[in-house]
Amino acid sequence: SQETDIHVFFNLVTFTKLVMAKCPPELFSPSQLVFCSAMIRQSRVKPLYSGFLKLLSAAMHVIAAGNTLSGGTTSGTAGSVGEDTMEVDTGDGASPAGATQVEVQDFIAATRKFAREVVKRSESCSDDLEA
Repeated sequence: SQETDIHVFFNLVTFTKLVMAKCPPELFSPSQLVFCSAMIRQSRVKPLYSGFLKLLSAAMHVIAAGNTLSGGTTSGTAGSVGEDTMEVDTGDGASPAGATQVEVQDFIAATRKFAREVVKRSESCSDDLEA
């Protein structure tokens, strides 16, 4: 049944968040762009399932903790969503999963755009509740 599927999904989300928090960040590095992109895509397709946002948030915490994005720096990731504060290492560091610098920059731009969409949706929901 759909109710059972949702319950299983949220159990998997909780389990995955716990595993991601305990694993060394370098283990996540090879798949971080693919994983985060998939969570963004699924969240857009199924916006009522907060589990995708929870997994994306957990992944971004792992990336920030390990400074693994683009082989070196994710400074500014905790800044305001509206600010373009995320820096990208332009050195010769190894990018995640062999991603090119352009792919990493595209990922960062897509993540920023998605974050702005989520904030806008949450503000809209808040306004609807207050009305």
